[in-house]
Amino acid sequence: MIGNHRKVLFSAVVTSLVTVGMTAQNVDAQSPRMYQGTPSATNYRFKGPSGKDLRLPDGQKHALRTGAQPSEYAATNMDRPVSLPDIPQFTGKQEFSTGLIYNNAKGGPGYYMTYNTENPQEEVRSWWLNALRMHQWKVEFSDEAHIKAHTKKGGKCTISVAAPMGAKSPKMRASYTILYHPGTEKQ
Repeated sequence: MIGNHRKVLFSAVVTSLVTVGMTAQNVDAQSPRMYQGTPSATNYRFKGPSGKDLRLPDGQKHALRTGAQPSEYAATNMDRPVSLPDIPQFTGKQEFSTGLIYNNAKGGPGYYMTYNTENPQEEVRSWWLNALRMHQWKVEFSDEAHIKAHTKKGGKCTISVAAPMGAKSPKMRASYTILYHPGTEKQ
């Protein structure tokens, strides 16, 4: 019975290691424990699959120490949309679906808002691409579903276009999500 318990535990540890990109070579087959250097509340170093020493980012260190996210990653649900500085207002027929605000984000609050619209996806994507360029946003990346852009002041946004999400009206043909952070002016 104890042998089966050890096998199940060993299997769970190996699965966890593979999930985070480590290999089973770093696990002692006789006892299911990770090798020397496992990240812990006091030691944030560990070896990746190539054997290279890696360190956890600060936010993950905090989560490991306290079991909670740092406050800068804490989100609050939004029950209605807000007007975002430097972001044009979409002119098509739309309804607010959902939103989050990250009040404690570094450099100012960050926003995540999703809208459903009666316009087709390609039309929504084209509108956003043109509107951002007209409002002095520099487009870094664009494909059929995403637009990533930034301003000279350091503001960043990503627009993602998809099928309607949780639409209240059957007339909705697409949705778009805005991820926005005002950033700070570059010196």
